[in-house]
Amino acid sequence: MKGAKREKLLEDADQRFREIAASIDKGLIVRPDIPLLSALLKRFMYEGFIRSIHDADKNFIADGRCTSCGTCAAVCPVKNIEMIAEKPVWKHHCELCCACIHFCPVEAIQYGQKTKKRGRYHHPSLTIADMKAQRGE
Repeated sequence: MKGAKREKLLEDADQRFREIAASIDKGLIVRPDIPLLSALLKRFMYEGFIRSIHDADKNFIADGRCTSCGTCAAVCPVKNIEMIAEKPVWKHHCELCCACIHFCPVEAIQYGQKTKKRGRYHHPSLTIADMKAQRGE
């Protein structure tokens, strides 16, 4: 997808993200159509889910194409990847954002067998420098 159609899609997505962000108040999504008790239950269930995804990084691997460039570690927003012996090692506090997969310049980062033949993508205006800045670097 290229040109005006792609730009419109990205603009619409950015607007929706702004709307969602504006609706979040201290970790609870404030919606008048959901009673507070339901919102609290969803919040606690979500926290349990988050705990389980942190261990999901055990499925990440760097295959033989890895060039030890460190891009995966540089773009990880939670500093979950450390380069050890010139290979990425995940430290089990992953948020499953998959930035490591999508920014790897040689597509060496895989999530098990699921991503081997899949394309990679990140927003065209998002750079490695942006990801580092997000981490306070």
